[in-house]
Parts: sequence; C-alpha cells; structure tokens
Amino acid sequence: MMMTEFPRWLLCRFCRPEHIDISSPRPQWTVVSPITVRGTGMAGQHNQLRVQVRDGAGAVIGSGIATVQGLLGDRGPFVGVIPYSAGARGQVGSIEVFDTSPTTGAVTHLASVAVQLG
Repeated sequence: MMMTEFPRWLLCRFCRPEHIDISSPRPQWTVVSPITVRGTGMAGQHNQLRVQVRDGAGAVIGSGIATVQGLLGDRGPFVGVIPYSAGARGQVGSIEVFDTSPTTGAVTHLASVAVQLG
C-alpha cells in the first residue's frame, strides 16, 4: 500500500487558528500591577474576553475585561489593563484570558501564560 502525503494547501484549508493568543506579557516576564495584556482573540459576546491574574497558589488576585477589536465572530487584536493585589510580589503567577458560553457560563476557550509577579 502506497502512502501519499496530503498537499499542504489542502491541510491548511482545514486549519483553525486558536481562539485566543496572548502576545504580551510573554512567559516568565516580570510584571507589575496593573498588567497590560495584549493578543489576538475571537470577537464573541460584546467583543470582550475575561482576564484573571492568579498567584502561585492558584488564587485569583486580579480580574477584568479585554476588549477585542473586530466584527462579532472575527479574530482581532485585544487589550486589557488588569490590576492585581500587590501582596503577591516575588512569586510565580499566571495570566488567563478566556471566553465563556453565553448560555451556560462555562469556559469555552482559554489561554494562559506563566509570569513572575513583581
């Protein structure tokens, strides 16, 4: 039996980009409050994505909204400025950007990055 490769153009027709990509901050960056979070995301409910800052223990120490610039259902750049509790200085934490289902409230898409909280 002869194995053939799919043409690259055919595979890319079926590729789907991630719904959320965080471009800043990058992994392991030291961040200070408030954190400016940037990236590209799918414009869903009200063109907004939720953002949470978590400390090393996983507790939410800050949260807010990032606004996606684009038409509903399209990908576009997003930015959000999120303050967090200063008590978490010097530890590893994470920033999560996510979207939720309008019917159930469950998280439908999530991206995260590990950072050093300064």
